[in-house]
Amino acid sequence: MSCCVPNCLFRDKYLKQSRFYIPKDLSLRYEWEKALKINFQNNNSRVCRQHFRDSDIIDSWVSGTGDSKYTVCLKIPKLRNGAIPIPVPDSPDNLISSINSINIDHCYAAKKPQENNIAETIHNTGIINNLKRNFPLFNIESIPKRLKVEQKITLLNLNIPTKWFCDIDETLIINNQKQIIISFHKLGSYTKNVTQMRCIEKQLILNEESDIFLYAFDKKIELSDIGVNSNIKIDNHTEIEKIIKIFDTISLCKGAVPSNKYRDVKLSTIPIERCGMWWHSKCITVLPKDDSSNSDTCIWCKRLWYIVKSEKLRQRNNQSIRTFFSPTKKKTISKIRKAKNTITKKFSRAHLKITCLQNHLKNIKDKMKKITHCNLDKVLQNSDIPNCQSELIHEIFKAAKLKNPKNRKYSENWLLLCMLFQIRSPSGYKFLRDQNILPLPCVNTIRKHLLAVEIGCGFDNNFFKLLKKKFDLKSEQQKQGVIVLDEIFLRENICVNSRTLTYMGLEDFGEELNNTNSSQKANHALVLMWQSLADNFVQPIAVFASHGTVKGVDLAKLVIRAILLMENAGGQVVGLTSDGATTNRTVWNLLGICPNSENFKNYFENPYDSSRKVFVFSDTPHLLKTIRNRLYEKKQLLVHPSKTPIKWEHYQNVYKIEANSLTKACPKINKNHFELNNLSKMKVKYAAQVLKEAFAFINEWESNLKNQLITKNDFLTQMTARLGFR
Repeated sequence: MSCCVPNCLFRDKYLKQSRFYIPKDLSLRYEWEKALKINFQNNNSRVCRQHFRDSDIIDSWVSGTGDSKYTVCLKIPKLRNGAIPIPVPDSPDNLISSINSINIDHCYAAKKPQENNIAETIHNTGIINNLKRNFPLFNIESIPKRLKVEQKITLLNLNIPTKWFCDIDETLIINNQKQIIISFHKLGSYTKNVTQMRCIEKQLILNEESDIFLYAFDKKIELSDIGVNSNIKIDNHTEIEKIIKIFDTISLCKGAVPSNKYRDVKLSTIPIERCGMWWHSKCITVLPKDDSSNSDTCIWCKRLWYIVKSEKLRQRNNQSIRTFFSPTKKKTISKIRKAKNTITKKFSRAHLKITCLQNHLKNIKDKMKKITHCNLDKVLQNSDIPNCQSELIHEIFKAAKLKNPKNRKYSENWLLLCMLFQIRSPSGYKFLRDQNILPLPCVNTIRKHLLAVEIGCGFDNNFFKLLKKKFDLKSEQQKQGVIVLDEIFLRENICVNSRTLTYMGLEDFGEELNNTNSSQKANHALVLMWQSLADNFVQPIAVFASHGTVKGVDLAKLVIRAILLMENAGGQVVGLTSDGATTNRTVWNLLGICPNSENFKNYFENPYDSSRKVFVFSDTPHLLKTIRNRLYEKKQLLVHPSKTPIKWEHYQNVYKIEANSLTKACPKINKNHFELNNLSKMKVKYAAQVLKEAFAFINEWESNLKNQLITKNDFLTQMTARLGFR
């Protein structure tokens, strides 16, 4: 933003000059307005440093003392607190008039006196003022001593080349002091492609310190570029004449192309625009003397000219840009092109295959529409296809004839198959329906049909009718199986069935026992399940909800009822499996099972067929847990009266010794096997690992100890360690 003070010489925002924001403090802002005699319009106004004293501006930062003292120049100057600008004179009009009444002398070469009239015309029309305003010469921070008047008059009588002009400026105010600057410049020629304005082609500037600055087309160049020593000091006017003559003979690059003619051209490299022309960013400006081409353009600007012309031609012909690559990149590009061609060929082949398959599918659909229901039944009967597959084919043909898939009607058998499929694999059902592979009904439809099925506790006669159809397809060996029963603990909860307006969560034995109308909350569930011996067929057959465990008498009645129903459905009950709970042992006693060794009996007569027996088994996982828990609580277990008892202390000793040993005979044993709680007592894994690994190790250790092969504290011998790692 430029300086906000009117008639300031640094109001041009392109002039490099420090500017300071106006203060936010209202009292200090009033002092600024009073000194500058203006009213600030907004808070973003700025005032340049020319309106402040040097003592009010902080240009450096000092730190340290003595030898460690150092000064850092600030990149952005700052104002001291409470600084006030220098007051503006009371009569600004007089100041402006004095600035405007500047004596500008234009001195022309003595060899061409006829050009004085042209120079006066240029001076009177104000073109020189515009040139000076548009092309700032330089910025001088310090004010040296003034040249004498005799030296100034001598400079006016210099013998300079033709078309060179002299301009003396005495009005450049810096820090409230005047600076005399002498400028020698040569205007460029008119060009028909450029706007009708002549720019300064060459310019030499001399200040009061006799420093020389050279500019070519508004670009600063060094004295060494024209073959003059850069450290030269001007002592007399002959040296100035010599430098001007050398500068006049130097050939300069005139630029590539006019900027106003090719502004619509998009270039990858951004050119530099000066004096209505485009220059390359690497333009050398001063052409070499040994250039035999006699061209007024450097090699970089020639390249820019070629790029602009080519790009203009491409845009006119709608052509793409041609890119050149190195040999290594060409190999990579060729590989990419080959891969692209391969993918294109694969895509075309796949597209042809897809088109052929679509046409083939369309023909099949047309044929399916023409097939009638009677013809389809004949084909299926002759093909010996199972009923479920024939039902699927019927549904596929029905779906093919319908245009609208909604509100489709399904047969009862197909709905039953879909319900079983949804129960077996919900994700597979969803995939086949989403991909339109099979004409499956919506999941909500399946749920509605499932909710229509009455589900309750007890034995379901309709279920056993369906199970009988299942057994009709089995062989005699596949019909044989066992009934497995077990009780699980439930959390008490009551809810209302909105369809039947009944309570759910109460004790319920179905219609099997007399206490069906109990109002107690159920916290146990008894599950009866069928397990086939010669077939992979497992099916729950009944469930009962009870408050507490089922009594032994009631459980015996339910077991007999289950055996009769399974035998009536076509199954052959060979055995009964349960854990060693108290109620189950009561059932064993009621059925005539005797676990004693004297009167051992592990079967009872089949109530459906007296010629067959039903054997009773106690499941192995519960036996392992029972043995381990008994050993943990009693600390010893007597297996046989003639043998020494098994002690829990032996297992603990093995664990304690192996806890600090790298080689372990029982690596799976940890503290969870010995610090038992209610949850760990229920885990079969802990019981099996203790009784399997540690038991074999302890037996070997005791036998070696008895034969005096090892001592009592010698646990990890070579023999026992090898045995423990098996």
